[in-house]
Amino acid sequence: MTAQSNDTLKFERRKFEVTDLSQGTLFDPAAHGFSPVRTSTGCHRGFECQFSVSDGQLFLQTLWINHGDFTHSFNPDGSIRSHDLRLLPMPLLNGISATEKYDNSRFPDFQGRYDGLKLPLSYTGHVLIAADRIFNGPWWGGHRRAWDFHHSLMLSFEQGRLTARKDTSEILQVFDARYCTDGYLLGDKRRNGLRYIRRHIGHGFYFF
Repeated sequence: MTAQSNDTLKFERRKFEVTDLSQGTLFDPAAHGFSPVRTSTGCHRGFECQFSVSDGQLFLQTLWINHGDFTHSFNPDGSIRSHDLRLLPMPLLNGISATEKYDNSRFPDFQGRYDGLKLPLSYTGHVLIAADRIFNGPWWGGHRRAWDFHHSLMLSFEQGRLTARKDTSEILQVFDARYCTDGYLLGDKRRNGLRYIRRHIGHGFYFF
């Protein structure tokens, strides 16, 4: 899979990448009238978010998104012959209109962008965020994981309110060194690696 862009989150005046969630999603575009579609192999979801935590509340600050649908043509046997993307007018989000791109030099992977949203979110669960990539070269596939960074935190939320924070940097670097092969949890070490993560961080994280 092509390298995928991570969402970002500003916390304590620092920009982090969102690397994992214990459950659900921080922001659901469908709940706000969007139908996200992919226009880039670098973002299969069709949208990207910048979040922030301010005064203990989780917010959506910026959204890049494609809003549209696909129309399909079919072969006589019922299989899909081709599909065409149709972009739709961008709706208001939290009372704000999207800035839509007018050429390929502006946020080229997305149809439009919403700035200054400050939309409060009601997420409940744990969020792994990370900063300072260990490897700064090109990324070839999938999402960057929390142990691909020097510094990581786990933030806990209850209905969008920050309830706890935990520095997970050392935990994840030990996990990588002890259980991973080239950054991946594989083979005979997988069971013990999962036990280590569940004991020191918790359950539910997708990449674990």
